[in-house]
Amino acid sequence: MERLVAIYVLVVEYANAEPRQSALRDRSAFYVGQSSDPRARFYAHKSNCHNREMGQWIRFSDTYNGSRVRMKVLEWVPERGAALAEADWIHLFKSWGALLFNRATPIVPMRGRRERPVYR
Repeated sequence: MERLVAIYVLVVEYANAEPRQSALRDRSAFYVGQSSDPRARFYAHKSNCHNREMGQWIRFSDTYNGSRVRMKVLEWVPERGAALAEADWIHLFKSWGALLFNRATPIVPMRGRRERPVYR
């Protein structure tokens, strides 16, 4: 059986926001990634971020007015399709106006099946 990989988005949750507020509406989505171990990857982002600007944003967000950084798993996909799924989500969030810290934007056409994020 093929290994599954999580496609995730890092978002900032604000203390005064509605619990189900859209990640797009408050522009809180800031990174899309993939990992076979999302929990470990989340803590790696928080403790030793190789992207300097993203690391500063995480530290600032975790200390600003009750906000905190959260990881939302968007979907689980087979490992062989993870790069395409990640690219699809990056393009989708960017089309919504999200300012992502992803260093490289994959040049892969959207598959056209997503309209809004489904957090699990």
